Amino acid sequence: MLEQDPLDAPEIQNVQVKKISTGEALRYATLVWISSVILSPILMLFINVFIDQTGSFNGFYNTVFLMVFYGGIFSIPNWLLFFAGIVVIGRFYTLSTHIRWAAQAWAIILTLLLFFIIFGVRFSGFLREVPFIGFFYLFTLTIGIWYYPIGNKGR
Repeated sequence: MLEQDPLDAPEIQNVQVKKISTGEALRYATLVWISSVILSPILMLFINVFIDQTGSFNGFYNTVFLMVFYGGIFSIPNWLLFFAGIVVIGRFYTLSTHIRWAAQAWAIILTLLLFFIIFGVRFSGFLREVPFIGFFYLFTLTIGIWYYPIGNKGR
């Protein structure tokens, strides 16, 4: 059973509670999505350089550009679904913490679906790194979900 929103309690019914507008949901979803599209490849490549201990950044900018470009294109449906999810979540919750937890669950579902739809279930050969890539996108989505402001702050 879902916990009751504290702002719905009888003793504070006269408090003005601002529901999330479609524009606010679009802004929030776009900020979270674009941050993930840009930061994930950069973070992934930095870690890859240090794990491989090559110390080589040859072709780094070209690789990041390609990853951002293709990652952005392939994740547009997820951005739109994330936006739609935020609109729906905003109709049920007003506190930013509740919105963020629901958005986090929605982002996990969407990320898993995206990587399984695009790459399939078999992760062999060069596809063995797909879960690794998915982890970075989910990690940066999580940072964006909890970093950018949304909803009403709790008391």
